[in-house]
Amino acid sequence: RAARGARSPPAPRERLPTQYDLSVGDLVVAATAWKRVAVGDRGVVVGPCEDAAEKAPHKRCRVRFDDGKGTYVYTKGQQARRAPLAGQHVLGDGVIARAAVRNKCAAGDRGVVVGRGRRGGLTVKWAPSGATCDVAVADVAPAPVVAAPGAPRILKGDVVVASVDYETVKVGDRGVVVGPCSDPAMSRADLRVLVDFDGKAAYNYRCDTQIQLAPLLDGATFVRDDTVVARGRARGVVVGLGADGRTLRVATDDGVEDVAPADLAHAPLVADAPQFRKGARVVARVGYNAVRAGDRGVVVGPCNVLTMPNASKRVLVDFGTGKGLYNYAAGTQLDVAADDAPGVFPSLNGA
Repeated sequence: RAARGARSPPAPRERLPTQYDLSVGDLVVAATAWKRVAVGDRGVVVGPCEDAAEKAPHKRCRVRFDDGKGTYVYTKGQQARRAPLAGQHVLGDGVIARAAVRNKCAAGDRGVVVGRGRRGGLTVKWAPSGATCDVAVADVAPAPVVAAPGAPRILKGDVVVASVDYETVKVGDRGVVVGPCSDPAMSRADLRVLVDFDGKAAYNYRCDTQIQLAPLLDGATFVRDDTVVARGRARGVVVGLGADGRTLRVATDDGVEDVAPADLAHAPLVADAPQFRKGARVVARVGYNAVRAGDRGVVVGPCNVLTMPNASKRVLVDFGTGKGLYNYAAGTQLDVAADDAPGVFPSLNGA
């Protein structure tokens, strides 16, 4: 006899696909060359790694590559990645709705790509409503790769610069963000992104302390989301490259326009403290980890962890190789160096 008041067990929570949970039949693209396989070659997953002697076999799978190039064991994410479904989107990608879809999503809602849609589009499951619908590729934008509260806004495809050395990667090396962390067992996996470094390998770097966005234009220091002053008057935000590839697209209260880098300046990052701007040379008043009081650094942006206490009064400082990047409070933990030259942006760790 059933006990009085007994409840039915909760329905199992739906498991959404991820970029790296590769299984038999999944189409993949090689991110690492091996023997006859070249980067970009396509293949199909034919089974799990069956060699117990392999390092971390659960992270690897066997891939049969097209055109008879062979079957090899590849690491999920770092060496083999899902083939795109439409555009550059793959199964498990996070996206943002550009416009509302009736009874499905509102503009700005976040969703996950769960399949290929009709007419060359995508099938997306929307988080707020739980609804699923087909959308055109043009109707969605990439969602930030890291969803942790207060984390920096890093997008798939962003070009970044390494702030720390790791194996073959050196400070200043450039890479491309290809997805979220591929190893959930790593420390703070929720803050890591997988970066494919030019001519080297792919590694899971922390987005808050180990990488920075690369400048959009060579010879300039502006990156996406920088707050700027345009032509000495209007305050705005850099949203990307201009149409001609030589200017920057800036959004102001008056709209969006393409502006030459020479007509832009970095805006103050802390209210009532105009000297703390991107590029300012600073001196630490207090030590933290490898940083000692008196160490010099360069302001590289606003506080990138918005959940920190008094985040609006902090700036992100690069203290150089071997020291690290930290969010220091302007004025109380940090002073502007006596030799700071407004408008002159010093080099960062050789980048």
